[in-house]
Amino acid sequence: MPRRVLKFLLVIPLLLAASGAAVPASVTAGNGAPYSFNWAGTPTSPQPWNPATGFDVVVHDRDFTQTYNNPYPFAAQHGTDCGAFQGFGVGGIHTVSTYADEVFMCNNHMMTGVNGQGYGEVAFTPAQLLDWSAGPVSVTWQVDTLRTSCRDWLSFNVMPFADNLMLTDGVGVDLFNEPKNELLFTTGASCPMAYSGQDIRNFAAADIPGPGGAVEDVVDTGSPLAAKNRQTFEIDISSTHVRFGMPAFNKWFVDGNLQSPLPYQQAVIQFEQHSYTPDKECNPTWGARARVKTNRLSHSGRPERSQSTIASPTSTGSVTGMPMTRATTT
Repeated sequence: MPRRVLKFLLVIPLLLAASGAAVPASVTAGNGAPYSFNWAGTPTSPQPWNPATGFDVVVHDRDFTQTYNNPYPFAAQHGTDCGAFQGFGVGGIHTVSTYADEVFMCNNHMMTGVNGQGYGEVAFTPAQLLDWSAGPVSVTWQVDTLRTSCRDWLSFNVMPFADNLMLTDGVGVDLFNEPKNELLFTTGASCPMAYSGQDIRNFAAADIPGPGGAVEDVVDTGSPLAAKNRQTFEIDISSTHVRFGMPAFNKWFVDGNLQSPLPYQQAVIQFEQHSYTPDKECNPTWGARARVKTNRLSHSGRPERSQSTIASPTSTGSVTGMPMTRATTT
């Protein structure tokens, strides 16, 4: 059964800027030079993306006995020749049957997909730090908005490196919930795609105020066009104020002052796709989801059933395989 696929393009000023379409997004950070990353490559068939440096990427599935060696197969966007997605049951799909296939390249972008019949995640994190010690930092990325199940969703997790988790959340059925300190932006397993923000400190969560609303207020989320047209999302962070939304539409789901200044000034950003029995609905739908392009991949999950590459900041202030830099995003 098909599962949602995520496509991102990421650009980061040397601290971090993410964008997820075919064109990199720009970023400027409060402290440091802008950093930008784009996935380049036009293979003749979907190719696994498993970076040796610069990103941490992990695929997780909790159904240990059924998925120890391979995941539940599903149909993902793009044909076997990387042809354009036309619709499930129509064309432009291929079968994902190995963990390596769940993060792949086609047509100058990276895509993720997961079919968590119990619960599953794909997470990726760039080996860059957001730094707002000298002023606000912005992160932008582009991602398509196609959604075929309310039980398949995205989250964007800003976490101090000392607190960051390989995998977060688990909606109470798996994993270890959220980290000790975090700025969390997610829709959760619900429809419509109404994002909210939380400021988590010492495991206690406080809602970040904002206008609210949903992605469906401004763009399509249900047709093949939603898979093709990637939208820009942006997170702006200062020590006292946080904003998250879709700048092209002046649509800000989160935009508010924090109850007190953040106790940290640097963080990594993690992009996660969650899948919780996506076809467990009254009228289940095919599940390929948005495509993702970014410059960072996040930590790995339980080693016995996870596949990951890790690029981690060290105590000397560097990242394995990549200098630890500060980025400013715009």
